Amino acid sequence: MAVEEHWAGFWDHVDELRQTIIRSLIVVCVGFSLLLGFYQPFLDFLTTYSLEQAENGLLKQEVRRERVVNTTHHPLFFELPSSAWVVSDIPSSKQKGREGYLLQPGQSLLYEQVLTTPLLIMGPIEGLVLVFKVCFWLSLALTAPFWGWIWLQFILPGLKAQEQAILFPFLFCSIGCLVGGAALAYYVTLPLANQYLTVFNQTIGQNAWTLTYYVDYVLLLCLGHAIAAELGLLLLVLVHFRVLSPTWLIQKRRYMIVLAFILGALLTPPDVLTQLMLAVPLIGLYEIAIWYAKWRHRRQKLFNAHVH
Repeated sequence: MAVEEHWAGFWDHVDELRQTIIRSLIVVCVGFSLLLGFYQPFLDFLTTYSLEQAENGLLKQEVRRERVVNTTHHPLFFELPSSAWVVSDIPSSKQKGREGYLLQPGQSLLYEQVLTTPLLIMGPIEGLVLVFKVCFWLSLALTAPFWGWIWLQFILPGLKAQEQAILFPFLFCSIGCLVGGAALAYYVTLPLANQYLTVFNQTIGQNAWTLTYYVDYVLLLCLGHAIAAELGLLLLVLVHFRVLSPTWLIQKRRYMIVLAFILGALLTPPDVLTQLMLAVPLIGLYEIAIWYAKWRHRRQKLFNAHVH
C-alpha cells in the first residue's frame, strides 16, 4: 500500500505540473494574440535608430529625395508628407483645409525628407516573421506576472515558511534587476554601440542594416544585460547568506574578471564595445559584492563580540 500511495502522489504532481505548463502557455498565447492587434508602437520602440551624427557642432542627417509625377490628364492634389520639404519651384495651394500642391497633367514635384527608417526588409515575409517573433517575446515578458503567479502556486506548497519569506523579496529584486539591465542596454549601451559601429562600418563599407538582424541585435543586448544583472543579484544573495566569504571572493577576483569578459562575449554581439560595456558592470558588481561581504563580516564580528 505504501508503494501505491507513493506512485499515486508522484503522478498527481506530474499532472499538476502539466496543468501548470498548459495554463502558462495559455496566458502567453493570449498575450501574443492581443499584441498582434497593436504591435506597431512596440516595434517602433525596438527599431528606433537615429542616423544623426554630430561632428564639431554640425549635425549630419541622411536625406531621401523622391519625385511625384502626375501621369493623368487632369490636375491632381498632392499632400506633402510630414517632415518633408519641396525642392521644385512649385507654389503650394490649399484644398479642403489641407495644404499641398496641385499638379497639372505631366507636371512633377521633387521633395526631400530626413531618412528616419534606415532598416531594410530583405524578403517578402521577413516583416511578418519578425512581428510574430517580437510579439512572442514581448508576450513572454509582459505576461510574466500572470504566468509567474501560476508557477508560484505550484512551487509554494513545497516550501517551508522561512523559504517563502526569502522567495518573495528575491522575486521583487529579480524583476527590478531584469528591468534595470534591459533599460541599461537600451538607453546606454545601444546608442553608444550604434554610433561606434556606424562610424566603424563606414570605413570599410556601406551601412545597410536589415530589420531582422537589428531587432535580434537589440533583443540580444537587452537579454544579455538582464542576465548579467540577475547574476549580480545572485552573487549578492550568496554573500548575504554567507555562502561566499570575503576572503574567497578576493582570492577568486582575477578569475571572475576573466569570467566577466567571457560572459560579455557570450551575451552580446561580437564587437568589442558592447562586450566591454557588459563586462565592466559585471566587474563592478563583483567589487560591490566584495565590499558587502566585508561589511557583513565586520558586522558579524562586532555582534559576536557584543554577545560574548
